[in-house]
Amino acid sequence: MGFTFQKAVKEQSKGRMGIIGPSGCGKTFTMLTLMQAMAELAGGGKIAVIDTEHGSASKYADLFDFDTLILDSYHPQNYIDAIKVAGDAGYTFLGIDSLSHAWAGTDGALELVDRAAARSKSGNSYAAWREVTPLHNKLIEAILGSSCHVIATMRAKTEYVQEKNENGKTTIKKVGLAPIQRDGMEYEFDVTADMDLDHNFIVSKTRCSALDGAVIRKPDRELAATWYQWLTSGAVPVERKPSESNFADETTCKPPESPKPSGKSADFTKFYASASNLGLTEDDVHASAAEFFKLPSLKSLKDVAGLSQQKLNEFLMWLVSNKRKSA
Repeated sequence: MGFTFQKAVKEQSKGRMGIIGPSGCGKTFTMLTLMQAMAELAGGGKIAVIDTEHGSASKYADLFDFDTLILDSYHPQNYIDAIKVAGDAGYTFLGIDSLSHAWAGTDGALELVDRAAARSKSGNSYAAWREVTPLHNKLIEAILGSSCHVIATMRAKTEYVQEKNENGKTTIKKVGLAPIQRDGMEYEFDVTADMDLDHNFIVSKTRCSALDGAVIRKPDRELAATWYQWLTSGAVPVERKPSESNFADETTCKPPESPKPSGKSADFTKFYASASNLGLTEDDVHASAAEFFKLPSLKSLKDVAGLSQQKLNEFLMWLVSNKRKSA
């Protein structure tokens, strides 16, 4: 049985982000802020939220436009089904608020283990994990395989510590620790950040180099723009056949063909829609484009020779940055 390696190519991808923090740090608000900003940058896209916090996300419905599904049983299969429904319904962005309940909530993994142990003659919880672990793995696969961009919040175990303030007075401060989820869950995401009660977004793990080591106070659309640019840069994903097609044919010894990287032509319609959402007219865009591309004047972006989607995305991020600076 033969195998074939092929040239690695960065492809455009769906976002996977985990936000961890104690109650009150701003996880839900940040999740909604990032999804709505990305929808605006993309020129549209529906937002859905799986809400396990008794409808808390809907308290922000006057600030954000999204649909919600409230779960009252946190069985991992309910999460899996809801994630699939969101993808099938055509939502572009999916928030899971929070993922912790699938672990430690009513009908969550820990409760399922206790029930399985109680049913067994031995009462051995280690044996009970044989039933629950595959279900947990299916939940991870559902998140990673979703056709939506996914941002999941996770509660953090909290602890109170004593600190001395600048006047030397002892104060009590609440801090967040590890996420309430299975160990290692945070490493399943492209970007994982801890949030503290001062609303700092502290990136602890990332595949996006532009966010490496970032500490962002009250994260906003600038963070969304940085992440969105990274997600949309690269080749259009190649449709892959089932895994068995990765093996060479043992009869002919003919290796599988390597998928060829493909570029993506610039989508001007979506770009102008994104610029409009930023409050920019086409004349504003063309004036800025002349500066960005170092041209004397410009009547249409289509006149920029050899303009790729990646370069167009870079121009959009530049517009976002300049708009934020002038605000």
